[in-house]
Amino acid sequence: IAATIIILAGFGFGIMAILNNPATRELKAESTLPAEILEIEQYYKVQTQEKLNRIETLSGSGPEATKVKVMLTQEIESLNASSASLKSEYLKGTRDERLIDAIKNNYRVLSGLLDKVVDELAKPADNSSEQNNENLNTQKYGNAIV
Repeated sequence: IAATIIILAGFGFGIMAILNNPATRELKAESTLPAEILEIEQYYKVQTQEKLNRIETLSGSGPEATKVKVMLTQEIESLNASSASLKSEYLKGTRDERLIDAIKNNYRVLSGLLDKVVDELAKPADNSSEQNNENLNTQKYGNAIV
């Protein structure tokens, strides 16, 4: 019984030594993004969702609104793909500060795009025709993206 306890204790200490090895901790730290990027990601996720909800409310539910939502979704996916590529490059070992700046910039661009769309959709339309309003909303969105 004593031999079994000693063997189990030895395995336990061995596992603890491997897990607490400074080299292992450094590898774990290198495989994560900086806390600054994680905080920015969280902040912009909340902001993006709020703005998308506002756009949903302002754009309505017609065919033009659907076009606006599809165009916006494509832009968001494009920016997210770019950010994911930059994060992957960073995690591969390229610890360049410019990559972090580019990731931050992508989030700023996304936020600016959504702000522009919200502002354009929130502007009161001069025409009373609903069809004209839908066309204006699509045109406003198209202008916001460009």
